[in-house]
Amino acid sequence: MLVVALDGGAEELWQRFQDAIQGSEDLRCASDHGGSALALAAFVAATRQAPGGGKLPEPAFAISVGGAVTRGLPTAARATITGRAPLRLGLVEAPFGGQFARAFAGATDVALIFGAGAGGRAVIRLDGEGGVLVQEAAF
Repeated sequence: MLVVALDGGAEELWQRFQDAIQGSEDLRCASDHGGSALALAAFVAATRQAPGGGKLPEPAFAISVGGAVTRGLPTAARATITGRAPLRLGLVEAPFGGQFARAFAGATDVALIFGAGAGGRAVIRLDGEGGVLVQEAAF
């Protein structure tokens, strides 16, 4: 799990979400499946009381790939974007295919994105070692 906090504090958020997910049997079981199940577990964790008190912020959105893509198995190589539906209370998922999923799987199985970029636009770059670079979008 990779946490990208556009407003800062990614390491603390990562630890708080790890603690919340590992401290709850149902979220831990869901997260063991990785990919979109782990993304869903993070959204659910944000609705509950966090270990140590307080609430966790809800991710703006999550990007995930499943275990088959992560293990490099021959698949349709789909990635999924998960987020809160703007016109209803539930979560929605939008799967998409292409080379992105395989490249993304080289860095992580799920990225939780928090906050907003400067001016509402940002480019997030992941390197092959899990490093994150956030740049203001020039478009």
